[in-house]
Order: sequence, then structure tokens, then C-alpha cells
Amino acid sequence: GAARSRSAPGRGSEFILRLPISIESEAAASPAAPATRKLPLGDGPLIGQRVLVVEDTVDSRRLFVKVLERGGAQVTEAENGALAVEAVERATEPFDLIIMDIQMPVMDGLLATQTLRERGVRTPIAALTAHATSGEEERCLTAGCDEFWNKPITPSDLLERTRTAIENAVATP
Repeated sequence: GAARSRSAPGRGSEFILRLPISIESEAAASPAAPATRKLPLGDGPLIGQRVLVVEDTVDSRRLFVKVLERGGAQVTEAENGALAVEAVERATEPFDLIIMDIQMPVMDGLLATQTLRERGVRTPIAALTAHATSGEEERCLTAGCDEFWNKPITPSDLLERTRTAIENAVATP
């Protein structure tokens, strides 16, 4: 396929990669479904997995989404805890994992996690924070998070931890 990129100081970079793939079979079978759903992107470790990324920093959120999508996941984004709660409630299929930033405006990750747990949501939640203290980890786990991940996180760590978290959740109903 063809690839190109654009960069603008202070605005970031855009990378475009065109791949010769066909999505007509799924689109023909279900014309109402968005064409981007369940598009296989190779043999990634997250094919078919639904992940909600909750992160207020635009650049971090975009990076997480790109990495997870390259791994095959279907990713939904939310920029704060309130929007995350809405996304979970609107979802037609449950998420396999929620990656929840802890420090965000509007509603932080702890309150969002507590709200989801109070509403009976059992989806595994991975807390993501730059404040990696034992006290912070304890607060996250007490709020209902299943995992505690430190920022910064490398793309390979993000993929591996996401895969492992989903597998662990499936193994322990």
C-alpha cells in the first residue's frame, strides 16, 4: 500500500497508510452496520475485542487508540469519566476492557469506576496513572479497578497488558 505523512509544528503529525483490503463481504451482509466494525487488521492479539479508552489528554488518547486498533481491537474513546459512563450505558455490546485514566476533569477515573460498579458494570477496568504510588494503587483497587497501570506505557506494554487483562477476565467469570 501507499503511505504518506504530514506534520505541523504544535499541531502534531498525520500518517495515512492505504492498504489493499476489501470489506464488501461484511458490508453486503449487514448494510446498516458501520463499515469500520470488526475490520480485521491482521493477526493482532486483540481481534474482536472491544476496548473503551478513557483519557483526557488528546495525544495520549490518540496514541492508545492507534496502538489498540493496530492490535485488532474495536476502540471507543471518551475524554472524561462522565462520557465513559455514558459510553458504557449506550454500548449495544459490552466492552471487554475499560482503560481508565485516573486524573481527568469533569469526572475523574475513580468516581467513574465507582459509578460503573454501583450500576452493576462488571467489565474489567485498568486504572492508568502517572502517580504510581502504593496509596494511589490502593485507592484505584478500592474504587473497583481490576488493574493498575503506570504512565508512561509503551505501545508493546499497552497491547500485552490489554490482552492479558481480557484473558484474565475471561478465565475468572
